[in-house]
Amino acid sequence: MAHVPLPRCHGFLAGKDEERHGELQQALDDPTIRMVLAARGGYGAMRLLEHLNYSGLSSTRKLIVGSSDITALLCDVVLRVGLMSVHGPMVEQIPQADAETLERLLAAMEGRFPPITNLEVLHPGEAEGPILGGNLTVLCHLVGTPFLPRMSGAILFLEDVTESPYRIDRALRHLLLARVLDGVAAVLLGEFRECGDQAEVREVLTENFSCLGIPVLYGLPVGHGPRNFALPFGGIGQVIASASGKGVLRFEPLDQGS
Repeated sequence: MAHVPLPRCHGFLAGKDEERHGELQQALDDPTIRMVLAARGGYGAMRLLEHLNYSGLSSTRKLIVGSSDITALLCDVVLRVGLMSVHGPMVEQIPQADAETLERLLAAMEGRFPPITNLEVLHPGEAEGPILGGNLTVLCHLVGTPFLPRMSGAILFLEDVTESPYRIDRALRHLLLARVLDGVAAVLLGEFRECGDQAEVREVLTENFSCLGIPVLYGLPVGHGPRNFALPFGGIGQVIASASGKGVLRFEPLDQGS
């Protein structure tokens, strides 16, 4: 594997934009690299979107894996190349990750995504569609840019960290008013870690999504904590949200190619 030197720090970033872009582009283009795993969410992923070329992904079909600010790259890969990306744990999270999180990350590398069961149902129903989304705050900042995938027909996943309930409410209202949620097939809600009173957070989420009349599952073990199960962005998910029981998220068999 080619050695990629670490960039020098540049303010709150892990290097100047041209350094970070060059090293990421090298990893995307290198046919011997099968997966690009983000070291951390960090900041500044949106600064690279206009300059990235994903043509190397089409031939190698390598996986891009990460979460948090990496949401911008994950959505961009699905939008511009039509390939699957993986919302999952980063290098920084791996030492604290639980066993099932690591097992699911390894399974994702092989194109396998076991079902996620025992989820709370906020609104019943069944739906099927491609899974998209990620960090709520990052998605809001993609609104009005050409880098936000169309969510109509999709199963929308959302999570966030260190955002107060009123800020979560404002972000969701932004998506609703911007018509981003028009036609969404179902909603998956992960962890809203360190976001204040969880009962209040749950109430805000329930209130904002109740108007859509679509299946809503709450409590996915996905987010900024030690449990961050891999989700296939661009892969097809099946939501079963029973009014009388717990919800289930299943995935159609996936093959990212060889």
